[in-house]
Amino acid sequence: MRLACAALTGTLLFVGTACTTAEPPPEITAPPSEEPPPSPSHPHIDAVDQQLVDLVLGDLLSAEAGETPLSQKGKPPAMLLVSSRSAGWATSLDDVLSRHDPAAWSDFPASLEASLRQAAQQVVERVPVGFDGFWSADERVKTIEPAAEPVKWSRSDRRPIRVWPPGHSADGALAIVCLTIPWSMHSSRGTYVLQQTESGWTVLVRHFVYFC
Repeated sequence: MRLACAALTGTLLFVGTACTTAEPPPEITAPPSEEPPPSPSHPHIDAVDQQLVDLVLGDLLSAEAGETPLSQKGKPPAMLLVSSRSAGWATSLDDVLSRHDPAAWSDFPASLEASLRQAAQQVVERVPVGFDGFWSADERVKTIEPAAEPVKWSRSDRRPIRVWPPGHSADGALAIVCLTIPWSMHSSRGTYVLQQTESGWTVLVRHFVYFC
């Protein structure tokens, strides 16, 4: 099993294959997903963003994703808990374009680098506005509204995945979806790069960085 790590500003990053041996998290107890009302301070998620976030979450639930922060003994998780509101803390262009695991980017076409940067820039710019009201028709994806979250999470709580607003290239053919994913008692960051084709969106890159 290949494992790379780097010390950055006092935080240990693990990239590549997840190395946690912690027990699987407790069962999700959130209520079944129902579309929540939009927040007055955030626009309702639009159809394109909804489709992209749903696709990424579906990938995390599939064996095709391979080893992810949510894998349990080599298998994808049975369910996901996701915040209905987009991640609100700032992210940088360097964070979005991070390539701590070069192998994850090995097949990315050089011809799409300019489009990739355009999409990454839009991720950064969209954070202050964000979105609200994400929900999924997939019964394996449970959403939690901010009002239902505890003021302070305990170590035993099942923390939700949070997704930054997706970014798009100028021609709309490339998209980036970034998300923060609980990893055991720690956290991780996922970056998905998707390309629009005649048959729909195709995943080009799955990149995970693990924080301890």
